[in-house]
Order: sequence, then C-alpha cells, then structure tokens
Amino acid sequence: MSVQENVITMQGSAQMIAEYLRFAMNNLLFQRGVYPPNDFTPIEKYGIPIYMSQNHGVVEFFDKVLQKAEEWTSKKMVKSVIFVIHNVSTKEIIERWDFQLKYEEGNPSEDGTSQAVSYKPLPKIQAEIRDVMRQITSTISFLPVLEQTCAFDVYIERDGGDLPEKWEEMPEGNVVISNSQTVKMRGFSTGIHELGTFVTYKLMP
Repeated sequence: MSVQENVITMQGSAQMIAEYLRFAMNNLLFQRGVYPPNDFTPIEKYGIPIYMSQNHGVVEFFDKVLQKAEEWTSKKMVKSVIFVIHNVSTKEIIERWDFQLKYEEGNPSEDGTSQAVSYKPLPKIQAEIRDVMRQITSTISFLPVLEQTCAFDVYIERDGGDLPEKWEEMPEGNVVISNSQTVKMRGFSTGIHELGTFVTYKLMP
C-alpha cells in the first residue's frame, strides 16, 4: 500500500477502497447466507471479525472485479460499486448494496507533483471503517430473511474509459428493485476518496 510516513497517495487510497470492498462483500455473503457457513474463514480486520469466503470461484471473481475497481478508482472513473443479491430461480434482484464514491480535494503533494495526497491518520480511517462495518452488521438484523436460494453479482458504475474484454456494461434496468426501502449508513474517508454505503431491499408483502 502506498502509505509512507502517514502520506496516502491516490493509488494508496484506491487500494484501501478496494480492500474495504473485498472485506465488506465477503462479510455480506456470509451474513446473508448466500453460501454455507463452512465456506468461510474468520479473520480479524479493523479490530472486528470478518468472514472471508474460501470458495475458489468467489475468490477469483472478487480478484478480477476489484482489480478493475482499484484501477478505475485511482483514475477517478468509479461512481459506485454495486453488490446485488438475486433469486437464483427468478433472477429477481432482492437486495442491492451501493458503495458510492466521491473524490475529495486532498492536499498538495510536497514533492512538487500535481497529484493530491492525504495526511489523514491511518488509525482514524480504520476506526471509521470499523464503525461502518458494525452498522452494516446491525442493519442486516432487520433485513428480510432470504429464504430462497440466492446468488450475487457486482457491477461498477463508472465515468469514461474502455471496458476490459468480456466485461459487460452495468444493466441499470435490471438492478432496480420494485417495492423497496433504502437505508443510508455511515461513510468513511481516506482524505482522497469518500465512500458512502446504502442498502436497498425488497419489502415483503
């Protein structure tokens, strides 16, 4: 990570965002029961337990998606990373987690380059992330139980740039949830990127 002497570069901040997304989405797969509990291994991150999938396909998928998310975030191209849970049988989206990015001014770099940097203390950033993760966990406790067999997907909403080979555009019309409720949660900031978290879920009849 490009963090030296408490100086966070654009690339270092993008790495933090991608790392957070990996942990958050793995934890969501565990907490929402998309995969069996024995597919996950607990680790400690940000001072809290987080469950990471050991499923080879899931790990490979996140590697591919988050590599592009990090690259595009460092180029200020990402608007939102969208994690959706859908019914396997009907393909209906029943839950949508939006991780929305804003780009902050940062501080001028002391080495004379044009790239902005952040001097925000790493422990403060990690404390903010910990608060977000805890809020996500508490929010899940009142979301509708997913009784059907579910799967997940991830879309990156972005500005500009070419798509990598075999990467599909985000199908906006297909990720809208009818009869839904949206909850906004805490955000966190690296001093270069600000990330907000929202969950939209289908209301049960």
